[in-house]
Amino acid sequence: MSSKIGTFEFVKFKRGIIKIAIFVVLFGYYEIIFSIWHEFELKNYFEAKNVPVYGDPKETFYNYPPFFIEPIFGGVKRMTATLLDPINLGHTLVFILSLILFDKTLGYNRDKKLVLVVFFGTALILTFSKGALLHVILVALFNFRKISIGIKVMVMFLFTLLLFYMSNFHQGIKIHLSGIENAIKSLKIFGHGIAKTGNQATMFFEQTVDIGDTFIGSIMGQIGFLGLVLWLIPFYIIYQKIKDNIVAKILLAQLIISIISENAFNLLSVFLICISVGVMYRLNNING
Repeated sequence: MSSKIGTFEFVKFKRGIIKIAIFVVLFGYYEIIFSIWHEFELKNYFEAKNVPVYGDPKETFYNYPPFFIEPIFGGVKRMTATLLDPINLGHTLVFILSLILFDKTLGYNRDKKLVLVVFFGTALILTFSKGALLHVILVALFNFRKISIGIKVMVMFLFTLLLFYMSNFHQGIKIHLSGIENAIKSLKIFGHGIAKTGNQATMFFEQTVDIGDTFIGSIMGQIGFLGLVLWLIPFYIIYQKIKDNIVAKILLAQLIISIISENAFNLLSVFLICISVGVMYRLNNING
């Protein structure tokens, strides 16, 4: 299969993903407007994950788990769509938005691109996922070639300072930052063992090390410094193979976000990237 044919097939694949995403997000808008989770029994699903839900039918957010609600303005529903998690949905929407904004092979005209950006961008904002918003900012920085590396580094440095400042007022941000801090403080060469650290571990097992909401931190805690290096090597190899493609920049940005967010790199947050990388290798005969 030639590279040209592979590129054409990959464009068809990406356009197909965007079409499916339109229906997913339409469902998300519909749910926000009509509160359909009131009518569906989500309690058993979330209790199986050790996640509580509002159980009083008289409550405004009856049948919703707390993480479906953003506490600003006295409580606002977050967009969840069919993924049943605003954070996973947020990172999925970053993937879609990044393709629309920076993938010139899609061939969308300016008007269509604008409509799609507003449609998916509004949905991303409604997820209230701080990690996903930071994710899309990083992807944009990686793709703005007219901005020097020095300015990009300065922007990231200033944004990091802003995060530390906001952690004094925002409990969620504080948890994210303290998670990676605790992971570094408790770092060992071989780690503390599988399922011993991280939020996912605490849902089902007793946590032995106090590491908060950070995916990289949970890996550092479980398999240590050596394990983290071995875990990152395949991503380095993949990035070198596809570094000229927008998918590589999305993946790199998401790896960076996973330093402070555990959900940034769980299955539903990365499945589109993983599938896309696989399709690229298959269609373009890249031997990794």
